[in-house]
Amino acid sequence: MAQFMVTATYTDSALAGMANNPHNREEAISKILSALSMSLESLHMTLGGKLFMVVSGTAEAAGSLMIVAGASGSVTDITVDEVFSAADQMDWMQSASAVIGVYKPANA
Repeated sequence: MAQFMVTATYTDSALAGMANNPHNREEAISKILSALSMSLESLHMTLGGKLFMVVSGTAEAAGSLMIVAGASGSVTDITVDEVFSAADQMDWMQSASAVIGVYKPANA
């Protein structure tokens, strides 16, 4: 399964809700992810009120997650980006190294 980095900014009303009624956000988020057949790898909140999490699942599920999160009204500025491991990056470098001399730039 692919991994995605999800970032969003909590709205003022969401922050007020958390202050007035402290509760485990990881449990609430995990319910949405489970319904989308996704899993939560890590969940963090910054001092600036931003949500940061890494989730696993399909691209379709990640797109649905973005829509569900936005529709909730609890967050804005949502981004969902597929992330790759250092091993993946090494594969890319090796592949690029094998073909880098094949390409002739237009300005050469």
